[in-house]
Amino acid sequence: MKASLILSISVILLLLLGCSTPTNTIERETGQATPNLVDARIDVFDSNLEKRLSLVSVNEATAGDLLQVQVTFRNRQVRPRSFAYQFQWIQQNGMMVTSPKPIWRPSSIEGGQTISIAATAPNPNVVDFRLSLRETN
Repeated sequence: MKASLILSISVILLLLLGCSTPTNTIERETGQATPNLVDARIDVFDSNLEKRLSLVSVNEATAGDLLQVQVTFRNRQVRPRSFAYQFQWIQQNGMMVTSPKPIWRPSSIEGGQTISIAATAPNPNVVDFRLSLRETN
């Protein structure tokens, strides 16, 4: 009986410690920012990732003559997720920018959390982008 109680308490503690800590967020009730939201198309090659992350918005701006992009996602599930992302930049003529070479950057998102991934184009000839995501373990 006593061993069973200790085992039960241990399992409950392990479950509680293994769960991610919820996060509270505070922001203005009426935001002052005016984002330049753009339409986005999603090509799904990993249906599991699509079930876990949802696209909230895509925002574009310029910093001088460089394109800036911010993509916001929400984790639909309660478990934290690890993923990698890669921005690819496209010039006016439709050709991909190959230098610097796109790299996969690791990231993670807590359960129910919303995060933004931002990047700035490598040169002023860039007019468009592509963001690729893949789940990591």
